[in-house]
Formats: sequence, C-alpha cells, structure tokens
Amino acid sequence: MHIWSPPESPLRIEYAADLFSEVRLEGATGTLYGLKSKTSVRVSAARCEAGLKPVGIFAVRNRGEVFLTEADLERFEKSDSEIALVIAGASAGFFVRQRNGSIQSIKSYQEVACPKPPSRFIMKRAD
Repeated sequence: MHIWSPPESPLRIEYAADLFSEVRLEGATGTLYGLKSKTSVRVSAARCEAGLKPVGIFAVRNRGEVFLTEADLERFEKSDSEIALVIAGASAGFFVRQRNGSIQSIKSYQEVACPKPPSRFIMKRAD
C-alpha cells in the first residue's frame, strides 16, 4: 500500500500499489472502490469487488495538468464521493472534500509519479 497524506488534507488515502495501472486499463473515467472511515480512505480497486464500496471517482488523461475539469467536478459532486483521482500523463493526484464541503479542484495538494503505460494502452481521443 502507498499513502497520500499531505498536511492540508482532512483525509489520509491508502491505495494499492497497482491502482494507477488498473485505473488506466478501466478507461477515461470510472469509480474507485475500497473502504472508508472518518479520517481515512483505503482504495483497493477500480472495479467492484466483494466487500468493497464506492469511495471515489477517477479521470485519466494522456497528458496535461492534474486538476478537476468541470465535467470531473460535476461527476464528483453527483457521486457524493469522498475522493477523486486524476491521472494526467506521468503525474497523479487525489482531490478530497474539505470538512466544510468545498473542494480544491485546481491543483492536488500533492502529486505523485505515475509511470506512463506502454503505448498500446494509451487512450484514443474521441474528437
């Protein structure tokens, strides 16, 4: 397990070592599954598995900055999730709801390295 826990975040996020690879394989957007408590979220998978509950959403982009787009933010709000994960190129970051319900959507409190997948896994743009 890896840990994402910058001082500004009200939540500690634990995530599986292979989560970023699994998320990339799932597609451009989806749901994160795991377990949560008042102060932490453990993200175990990007697919629903026995015993796991939806805990967040994700968005994957081939390149660019780690931020929540308007569409990501809308999905985050509708899902009533605690966390959002954005992978953009070789960087990833989590976004969390603050205790007052607000979301810092422009930049993750802490970005982490996310190795790019082999070229055969890079998503095709739908434009």
